[in-house]
Amino acid sequence: MKYAGIVDRPSRLISKDKMKILKIMGYNYRCRIVDKEDLSNMGTCDARNQIIRLAAESCDQGVESTIIHEMIEAINFHLQLSLEHNKIMSLEAALHQALTANGVCLRPLLDASGWNARKKAIWKKKTRRSKGH
Repeated sequence: MKYAGIVDRPSRLISKDKMKILKIMGYNYRCRIVDKEDLSNMGTCDARNQIIRLAAESCDQGVESTIIHEMIEAINFHLQLSLEHNKIMSLEAALHQALTANGVCLRPLLDASGWNARKKAIWKKKTRRSKGH
């Protein structure tokens, strides 16, 4: 399988929020998984401070698409492309479809953003509760 161009780096905790790093245009973007109530959308990109926030209540495919969207937002900022939001949304949908339809594995995006670690932690909590711990 082909993999998205994510820099492989050892996972390490940057803060108690378990932020991970995505490299975009030579910048280290910290990713934070947050509750949906803290966001007006499924994700946000603060390009000035290099922070991407992703809603915790998303499915894997939704997070992949959101990460692509926020990466385009960052590229738009750094290259001063002045793309309108509807064009960014169209690019996100087209890229996600083209990549996944052609066998490109986007799992490294989920790993790099900390999404898979968050899902595992939630799953462990749920199984502990169901066992009566």
